[in-house]
Amino acid sequence: TAETREHHVGTIQLNTVALTELCHLFVEHMLAHKKQSFIVNVGSIASYQGVTNFAVYSATKHYVRVLSEVLARELRGSNVSVTCLCPGGTLTEFSASNGQELKDGAQSMMMTAEAVVTTGLSAMFKRRTISVPGFINKMACFFPRLVPASLALTFAEMAMDKNVSQKKR
Repeated sequence: TAETREHHVGTIQLNTVALTELCHLFVEHMLAHKKQSFIVNVGSIASYQGVTNFAVYSATKHYVRVLSEVLARELRGSNVSVTCLCPGGTLTEFSASNGQELKDGAQSMMMTAEAVVTTGLSAMFKRRTISVPGFINKMACFFPRLVPASLALTFAEMAMDKNVSQKKR
């Protein structure tokens, strides 16, 4: 539908184009003033494993993670540190705004926004390139490396189906 297409284009614009432009503008400024500086880009565990019904979102978050990793490498030894925070399910309005309804028990697997931010800030000050808050989220990022992509996608789909009801857009 046109609404879905507009939503996808908006997701791409926000997660890739705007992020790239902001990084470019701020990195130049940060390098010029030579003071210790930090960039935190918000990725997602979806950057490690695509999620059914969130193909565009997953792809853009993969872009965020890879851009952050490469930018961090290019800036190593400088005054600028780049961290990519890759949270999983977080108790925010994200699900509702994306046409999802959490099923009973799903919230118990999710982190609070405060816990995610605390983990991300700690990683930022330690100049870590990647921060995946929470043990379950770390396992969700590691698991796809161990199995064929089709199997990992099947498990991700099962996890989403168990925890989230997808409303029609």
